[in-house]
Amino acid sequence: MSDSTPSTSSVTSPCRRGLASCALLTLTVLLALPVALWFFDSRYGLDGRWSVGVAAAICWVGGLLALGVHFLFRKPQHAIAAAFGGMFVRTAFVFAWAIVVLKRWSEAEQSGFRLAVVVFFLLTLTAETALGLWLMRSQLALSNSEGDVQSGQSDSQDLSRVKKVEAV
Repeated sequence: MSDSTPSTSSVTSPCRRGLASCALLTLTVLLALPVALWFFDSRYGLDGRWSVGVAAAICWVGGLLALGVHFLFRKPQHAIAAAFGGMFVRTAFVFAWAIVVLKRWSEAEQSGFRLAVVVFFLLTLTAETALGLWLMRSQLALSNSEGDVQSGQSDSQDLSRVKKVEAV
């Protein structure tokens, strides 16, 4: 193996980074869940525990969907689309399901469901934003290392186009 060839162990695939970001988001929710369950159980009883579980699940799935958008638009030139798409998907999913739960479950108002949604929304938003930036940054570093090889070809193509336009 020559020195100029990068080892496969040093380059992490985008799929592995995507799975790692989903695992880290899941870990974040699982670490916060016992504290939230204790707090809502002491305030609202069994209904409070159900509120925390439902709110955590809704916000967790919303965060996973937002990370999925980041993964789909992982090219550096699509970074803004990934950020706005993730924000839209996350917010629309979480708030739509929160409204459905509030309309269908009569005890949701008295069990602190709105507070649980806000707490887990902010928690997963923070984690998902950091993980989305990590995905974008690592993809940018990967594309820069691959772009060094391809940049000579694209520069020569651009130069030939400019010469054709100047000739006309």
